[in-house]
Amino acid sequence: IEAQGIERVVIVGHSMGGAIALTLAARNNPRIAGQVIVASAATIGVTDDILNGLKSDFEKTVEFIVKYSFDRASGPFFPKKARAYTLATGADATHADFLACSTFDMRSRLPGIKLPTLVIAAENDRMIPLKHSAGLAEALPNARLVSFTGCGHYPHLDRTTLVEKPIAEFCAQ
Repeated sequence: IEAQGIERVVIVGHSMGGAIALTLAARNNPRIAGQVIVASAATIGVTDDILNGLKSDFEKTVEFIVKYSFDRASGPFFPKKARAYTLATGADATHADFLACSTFDMRSRLPGIKLPTLVIAAENDRMIPLKHSAGLAEALPNARLVSFTGCGHYPHLDRTTLVEKPIAEFCAQ
């Protein structure tokens, strides 16, 4: 932020990016005006089956992850893209990302994050269930939750128009 000369910014993070945004917010950088956390939580549970599968059968595990990341009503475009991007990333990097998520825990630091926060969640998110995103919003002193139906772990892709409205309103405030 400093290197780019940005005076005021709202940070936005999805899933692991939400974890990164929370970590940045905990640093109390005065240039950060607010944060939007999409489909994320104070802890991000990752099963041993996923962690082990990313090492032992990468392609099959990626199929599983993609299957459970999108709502059943999603069209095929975004799941196909997610699969292709993840496979191109490779097993080692993808495993490292999921391992980092599995050890992420900001619960003790949330009360100190006073930054205005918008938490966006989806009722059908099977990767980070709505109750975990709602718990994040409840634990942050200056947060509100917006949830959407008919989408999974990628509400900003499945319901772009609906998701952009509360983000734009939040940033305008």
